[in-house]
Amino acid sequence: MENNWALGTLLGYHDNRHSYPGEGGVYIKPWYENRILFTRGGSHAYGLHTPHSDQDVRGIALPPVSWLLGMAPQSPRVETYVQSVPPVDLVVHTVGKVCRLALKANPNMLEILFCRDDDVLSMSQMGWELRRMRDKFLSQKAYRAYSGYALGQLKIMANHNTDHGARRDSIERWGYDTKNAMHLIRLLLTARTLLAEGRLEVYRSERDFLLAIRRGKYSRHEIQKMADDLDQECRSLSLRSPLPSTPDVAGVEQWLVARQRDWVNGEGSLLKEVKRDA
Repeated sequence: MENNWALGTLLGYHDNRHSYPGEGGVYIKPWYENRILFTRGGSHAYGLHTPHSDQDVRGIALPPVSWLLGMAPQSPRVETYVQSVPPVDLVVHTVGKVCRLALKANPNMLEILFCRDDDVLSMSQMGWELRRMRDKFLSQKAYRAYSGYALGQLKIMANHNTDHGARRDSIERWGYDTKNAMHLIRLLLTARTLLAEGRLEVYRSERDFLLAIRRGKYSRHEIQKMADDLDQECRSLSLRSPLPSTPDVAGVEQWLVARQRDWVNGEGSLLKEVKRDA
């Protein structure tokens, strides 16, 4: 399956810094074109976009075989800003890195696996398998991971030393970074749903409330109180959550080893695009 939102731009974009050597030392396509799964990210994936929001694309790709078997230097992440109309912020990770971090309940990695079907831009056979088995990554570890990320946003929220123009303006006007405050509360709301119901909902139904935070409707004290209350609720929910205590590490490892072995052996069908209802 493919969705034309931003993907057409990316398919025509080549960053030779991420090309890798093939036979005879000839450099071939950038490794992130071995795409498994590309999705919308950022505000569009959260349901918090506005007409002025950037287009964010988050992806997973297979690394070159030389990275798996040889001594070639590895770069398991690509982050680049594609100067197109509209511009696209592209971040791609290798599948091994995504699996390792998602098993630790890293929110950024889980969001790629759990975004809505409508936010999937490109999905191969391997990407379909990965989304189908995504519940193997979930566990009660989510509380510490999401709470940790939220606390990080809390620290940034009041950082008056930022060089980012829009955020500096927000701090000067409201006394805190309202965008970070919005994401702080979004993370905790996501964690609450996950821990209470065992469901990870990337796209949030609280759009109006969260955008009101970004517009500065609430004081810094009110945001701090919301965050503290949500964190306490999440901590309590983690003690009786329907989620397993640990993720299925063995199941994920078995799948990853088998599929990367297929890739080494030249199994090209792993990158074949599949339909959403396959």
